[in-house]
Amino acid sequence: MKLLSQYFSQNNNYKILRLENYLLGWHDKDSVDKHISLARETVNKHNIIFYTSEHTGILLYPEHQFAGFKNILQENYNTKKWAISTPGANNFFGDRHFLNQDNTADFFKVNKELYINHNDKTKDFLFLNGKSTPTRVKLAREMKYNRLLDNSVWSFNDAEFKNIIENRYEWPQWQGKHIDFYCAETRMVHVQQYSDTVCSVIAETLDDNNIHYISEKTFKSLAAGHLFVVLSGAGFLKNLQVRGFKTFSDFYDESYDNELNLEKRIAKIISTLKYIKSCDYKKLYQETESIRKHNQQLMLDTAKIDSFNKQQYNKITNYFLVP
Repeated sequence: MKLLSQYFSQNNNYKILRLENYLLGWHDKDSVDKHISLARETVNKHNIIFYTSEHTGILLYPEHQFAGFKNILQENYNTKKWAISTPGANNFFGDRHFLNQDNTADFFKVNKELYINHNDKTKDFLFLNGKSTPTRVKLAREMKYNRLLDNSVWSFNDAEFKNIIENRYEWPQWQGKHIDFYCAETRMVHVQQYSDTVCSVIAETLDDNNIHYISEKTFKSLAAGHLFVVLSGAGFLKNLQVRGFKTFSDFYDESYDNELNLEKRIAKIISTLKYIKSCDYKKLYQETESIRKHNQQLMLDTAKIDSFNKQQYNKITNYFLVP
């Protein structure tokens, strides 16, 4: 699979600059200032693509302290010497903002063809959380109150909700430990997790209605051929459908995806989870087999990612060619 950044690395007319280098919330001021100076020098010689495989929120949320394009580029800000490429489904920076699907790269590095037996399930939900966020805490609180965690595989490294999954559901090197950071294993499909549980409950990285970002949490469920319910921003499932994936509105209520209010969205998710728990999972898995296989095949189709990134490369180069 070829990343969008790799297309540009082979063309001397363009320079890729990592957007993460301009975040004062991530780096010290001297480091950010150094990269700003480099960008100002580079834009006078080359077309620049500010690039990330992270979500667009790193540029918009105050906690990341993005230096700002006007500050970085100064007199070149209103020129067509620069563009942006981020994953997602939202173009916040007009006609110079292009998309990539490079955040799938780490997933494909560690996951190949997968076979998971969904015929003999003993657990209700798979609810895995790394970093604690207020949204995840709210969902965990409601799931616990409604006894939805009693027979589930779940983990959370939070002051209120501390739980480590059983050893059989964890990679050997992380057994008995909390994982609240990225590592290779967080991107790997653990077969037992998905074979034993009926449905993934995914508290995605973002819950903003305006930013749709698909992380490894959702990727793994798709690749595993699992049922899923996702707490993210409104319209997340619609974004999946735009990407070609199928969801399960014919089999359980997905109207939570239309709910703009976070608390109401969580309440609808809880109602949906109660319904799924009450279902005959064997029947549900038989009825959804074609959808789940479709998602699995599409998720593991690296050729489609290649094609998408090539299209984006052509769009970006055309952007720079047109005065």
